[in-house]
Amino acid sequence: MCFSERLRTLRKQSPLTQKDIAAKIGVSPRTFQQYELGKIEPNIEKLILLSHIFHVTIDFLVCRDEYFAEADAVESEINLPKHPNA
Repeated sequence: MCFSERLRTLRKQSPLTQKDIAAKIGVSPRTFQQYELGKIEPNIEKLILLSHIFHVTIDFLVCRDEYFAEADAVESEINLPKHPNA
């Protein structure tokens, strides 16, 4: 559910409407509404467009930033080497 919540929050913080964003990424307003409700998820092409519109990373949109923060905390607790993408 994290993606849908982030998407809704980002949209509400912007001056854009659901209809505006839907048009920018080439989907119907109903499809965009379903993204925000967590009923469906966009493909990678749409994620890239959304990340550009909101000036955030795809990792942020799909909540991977939280995943890496948790993984870093676990690694430091048990003295594991950092993941290679760090």
